[in-house]
Amino acid sequence: MKCMYLETDERRKCCGCTACEKVCPTHAIKMSPDNEGFLYPHVDNQICVECGLCNQVCPFGQHKDNKEKIPLGVYGFKHKSNEVRILSSSGGAFTAIANMVLEKKGVVYGCAFNDKYEAVHIRITTCQALERIRKSKYVQSRLDDIFLQVQADLEEEKYVLFTGTACQVAGLSKYIEQKKISNKTLLCCDIICHGVPSPLIWKEYIEYQRAQLGGMIQSVCFREKNSHGGWTPLVMQIRTTEKVYKKQSDSDPFYRLFFDHYILRPCCHECPFTNFSRPSDITIADFWGIEKANSGFADSLGVSLLLVNSEKGASVFNYIKEDNDIYQSNIQECLQPNLQQPTAINPQREQFWNVYYEQGFLAAMKMYGQDSWKIKAKKNFAVFLRKIHVLDIVKRIMRKTR
Repeated sequence: MKCMYLETDERRKCCGCTACEKVCPTHAIKMSPDNEGFLYPHVDNQICVECGLCNQVCPFGQHKDNKEKIPLGVYGFKHKSNEVRILSSSGGAFTAIANMVLEKKGVVYGCAFNDKYEAVHIRITTCQALERIRKSKYVQSRLDDIFLQVQADLEEEKYVLFTGTACQVAGLSKYIEQKKISNKTLLCCDIICHGVPSPLIWKEYIEYQRAQLGGMIQSVCFREKNSHGGWTPLVMQIRTTEKVYKKQSDSDPFYRLFFDHYILRPCCHECPFTNFSRPSDITIADFWGIEKANSGFADSLGVSLLLVNSEKGASVFNYIKEDNDIYQSNIQECLQPNLQQPTAINPQREQFWNVYYEQGFLAAMKMYGQDSWKIKAKKNFAVFLRKIHVLDIVKRIMRKTR
């Protein structure tokens, strides 16, 4: 078997959405992990009939970049329930959309952690199960046979909500189109994505934390809100039977490797969806900058950004807006980096992976996922100054001088 892309060193052209695997009429394509833990399609040439369907459904190969496309609507969104917003990554828009679908006896697909704390897409049919797919999981999720399950639900004319990254949504849409299945009851919701981190590094990180904390892991949360009363800063929380781990994103090693772009899937650095040409009916994200756009609408529990991209999406928005708090915004107010260009590759990405292969996760984490002693000293000094209110005194002196 050979990989469709690896032999020509074009991993940047594959997002791992599984559309090619599922559309193959002879089952000649299987998804297998590479040495960074990302899934790629491998072709069995002995049973491949060269029909070309795999290329036709590829979202990266088929997507036409159109940066002039404008959403039908741009909104800030806050769920009416503060409890829902506390349990959400930002303003609770996903919960409102999902509840609407579930109330119609529909099906919702989204990303959850399994019992090994691997990110996987699952199918739910009850509001009680919604908790599993609520909140962000900053690691690429496995889709496995999800496209086949969506197909079966649509063929039974069930109302389906599929939520995922833009490339996953685009892959599903291409698959459904190729299979000539009606998408009348399919609602697609994508997220504005910074890029998907390596499942392999996530697995290493979880095993490291389990050893450090002791006991069995009970929960993992990338966006814990309760301890500091708000949605910023981002806080990683891992709870075991022995201890609770909490670190802000600038101190947690996985967050550091993620935000410093060492462990993103190669295709993320050339993503064709980092603009307003969304492949979904609705796009959701954090509404970063809402305090500048509308300080009265901003608050500590978080605000969702909601882009309406289709008439189907507009119909859904008109339904959920009635009982929740809405702020009508525009493109200029909601603009953020991953609506303008792909995340830049770290020039030291290859060096990170070389250290990982040669010396292991701990060495790579210490070298690239932690502050140097100089940076730690500066941070500690800044904390000390805040504690003794030196910075407040300096600010007062500057105000008086002006």
